[in-house]
Amino acid sequence: MDRKWAILLLLAGMVWAPLGCKKVGDELSEYPFYLKTLDDRLEFAVKNLHSDQPNISLPHVLLADMNNAVVTMRDNYQGANRDAAMAKLDAVRQELERGLGTVLRLTPNAVFLLPEKKASDVTVIVDKMYEKYKAEFHPLVKGK
Repeated sequence: MDRKWAILLLLAGMVWAPLGCKKVGDELSEYPFYLKTLDDRLEFAVKNLHSDQPNISLPHVLLADMNNAVVTMRDNYQGANRDAAMAKLDAVRQELERGLGTVLRLTPNAVFLLPEKKASDVTVIVDKMYEKYKAEFHPLVKGK
């Protein structure tokens, strides 16, 4: 009896799984997982930088995340605005890097505030980048 139930459940799963996964697959093809992950990480960094104990090393990680997203888009993104979206994301990343260079010393292993700079200076730069990201990059990949 147990074996029959196991086989029945397996067959039911094989029939229903593609139906349930189709919507998830469609969502992923419309807005890739790596871009959703980048959105989540940017939002987390912005919230963290506005907290009582901001982590000023997060923007350094964001630079790598944004660069990796551009590389991944080059290899995998199939959207109609592929080249424009890649160029915009890279431009936003470069602007963030330039801005951070005015307040942080970025090394491969550590991040330091430059003399007379504060964590709030980092927050202002990341906020500006995040607004530009949402206003200029999102419409290219989300159509909104």
